[in-house]
Amino acid sequence: MEIYNYKIQVYNNELYVLNSNNSQEPGILSISGNQVSFNPFSISEDANVLDLDIDPNNGNLILQNYEYQSGIYLYSVSSYQLAPQLKIAAGNVSGSITISGKSDELYELTESLIVQPGIPTNAVYNTSLTIDGIATPITLELTSDDSLPEAAYAFSSPTINEFPYEDVTLIATLSAVSGVDVTIPFTLSDNASTAVEVLSTEIVVLAGELTGSITVSSTEALDDDDVEILEPIVFTFGTISNATSDVTDITLNLESDDDPTITAIGTTRDITSQVAAGTFEKKASITTTSTSDVT
Repeated sequence: MEIYNYKIQVYNNELYVLNSNNSQEPGILSISGNQVSFNPFSISEDANVLDLDIDPNNGNLILQNYEYQSGIYLYSVSSYQLAPQLKIAAGNVSGSITISGKSDELYELTESLIVQPGIPTNAVYNTSLTIDGIATPITLELTSDDSLPEAAYAFSSPTINEFPYEDVTLIATLSAVSGVDVTIPFTLSDNASTAVEVLSTEIVVLAGELTGSITVSSTEALDDDDVEILEPIVFTFGTISNATSDVTDITLNLESDDDPTITAIGTTRDITSQVAAGTFEKKASITTTSTSDVT
């Protein structure tokens, strides 16, 4: 992995990467304790890291860095101890280190941290602690201390036209950014298959994002000549992964573009003659109920 114009720094027993703007990007763990030691970094403030690698044998950080001096570039390769050393001081029978998780505001799945003991100095492992001569690794788990985000839903428009054809977006919005993908499955009411086109059966909000969406479309293939009232299309949500919601369903209304036929215009009880102070009630009839008012 090449890191141009980046600097590496250890501060308070934490490894940092400093980018070209000198903003720190730390890791997720800090390691502390009286029995922990690190070799100090000796790279100058003006040095630039050309290449970074980790020695798989001992976990040391290997850097190829360069400095510009007297009109020429001077390259060097340095090795730095990153793995903490647990020391048992002379005269004692035990020592310890503390590994502390870094809390954040993201809900995350359980993460595994593997601690691999290296080759000890001035001691040997009991055979019960090794496999094929290598110390058995210790697996630790970090569980999230943040609550699941809550999902809310909304359409970009409460209605969708049968014609002219259009797209309406169903948007899921989380109450907080999640560290893992949130998946929201849904089913459609039976009439949806003849009314609109939906190419997905779930909404996905990607890790690090607040919203996810799917598209609902009216199409020529689903356009008919039926005169209809507003037709509700119900989206019913299933079991959400990595989030919660109190909302069980949401409705989109299909608005028909077909007009009814006026079949009669007349007066109530066909009254066409009245005294001067009398009234007439005119009325009209259409073939069937429709989406829009007939004027």
